[in-house]
Amino acid sequence: NIPTEPEVWRGPEPQLLERGVSLAASIARWAAENHFAVGLVATGSFPDAPRTIRIGAGNRPDQLNAILEALAVVSAFTTIDMATALEDPRHPLPSGATVVLITAMVTESTEAALRRIRAAGHAVHILKTDRRDWGRDLGSIPVRHMAEVMEPLEAAAIEAGLTADPLEPIL
Repeated sequence: NIPTEPEVWRGPEPQLLERGVSLAASIARWAAENHFAVGLVATGSFPDAPRTIRIGAGNRPDQLNAILEALAVVSAFTTIDMATALEDPRHPLPSGATVVLITAMVTESTEAALRRIRAAGHAVHILKTDRRDWGRDLGSIPVRHMAEVMEPLEAAAIEAGLTADPLEPIL
């Protein structure tokens, strides 16, 4: 989920967008290496076209590459809200699919969609990329707080010179 603020027009916080992309790439790699079908729905778009990034679940040999390539170029331009993307009747979830939502925020509509998806028999998990409180209880939907895990890794990468500090201007 690209937006990191309720006001989508502000655009996402770069650090949270990168954190989400890193988590999505890691999960896709793990799934592919363990022979699970994996797909991707991102509320951002390809840089050359304002269309939602959607790669149907599969385990083709090129599936991981397709997902990683899409994640590498995802733009911050939001094309659709996550609730609509998750419940798009043109792209139904495969039977038995597990939904892992990587997001900095959950809107009321996304929460409602996740509850319906769970009620339909799908496993639903959320990886929360931001420390800010959502002000809502998602009940039985598990939420993993990834900011606490990712922040030390990001700091170590900056310290080692492996990445730029996202808060520092690039000259």
